[in-house]
Amino acid sequence: MRAHLIAVCFGLSGMAASPALAQPQDATAPVAAADDGWDVEIDAERKITLASIRYDSGAGLIVQCRDGELSTIILGLPAAAPPAASRNEAIARRLETGPVDALTPAAWRAAPDGTSAVRGGDARGVRALKRGGRFAVRTIAAEGAPARALVFDLPSNPAGVDQVLTACGSLLTDPRDALRDVTAFVTVDERHPGLDAGPPSRSDPSAYDYSCVVAPGGQVRDCRIESIRPANPALEERLLRSAPRARFNFSEDPDSLVGGVFYVTIHALIRVSREVIM
Repeated sequence: MRAHLIAVCFGLSGMAASPALAQPQDATAPVAAADDGWDVEIDAERKITLASIRYDSGAGLIVQCRDGELSTIILGLPAAAPPAASRNEAIARRLETGPVDALTPAAWRAAPDGTSAVRGGDARGVRALKRGGRFAVRTIAAEGAPARALVFDLPSNPAGVDQVLTACGSLLTDPRDALRDVTAFVTVDERHPGLDAGPPSRSDPSAYDYSCVVAPGGQVRDCRIESIRPANPALEERLLRSAPRARFNFSEDPDSLVGGVFYVTIHALIRVSREVIM
């Protein structure tokens, strides 16, 4: 099982098609009752640490740290029909996840058939899995297809998730997790101060995540870098100084979001402009 699951996750991180991916599973009751703890697997050579729960139905939930990058993987989703041009490529899939009474929408990268999906970063979401209880994953109704859901009974022992968070240098607990997550109501102009379009150089981050708290008048405060890949403390400090000067767009009255926290991921398609931020 160990070698098999590591191989599946290694393939998923590149979203390559694999015959080992789980088949669709539809459930309105828990998929199964998990054991007391997560199954932990480590591949030191490939710098992978993962914790998983898997069921005979093919459904599964995995959190992994691969070479310093944190991600969450869901297996056994109902199939989705991808656009013709994307039949051999990863597709975007919007899912709602979280406790059954507090689902949060987010964009995930899915395999071509949509039955497996991965989301990078999101240490807050990974820490939420430590609470145990019932965790739901619901597809969004679209093109006449009804919403469908998987519900997992999470393990009561969070030690496996802690191992993954530790491997990625992520916080095991964070007071910011108690703040309202308003990410769904905030978008950021990627051409904000400190960044411009262009090919990345060797010293640029492949991706970085930061969070900010909404302040009155559509302003932000207490911005911080959540992760940066590859690690670069000096660049992290400069990026953090530029974050509050970004142009943020709010889909709701920003004053109704005051005190909430939002999370932003910037990918490698954006190049750091040293002339601006140094």
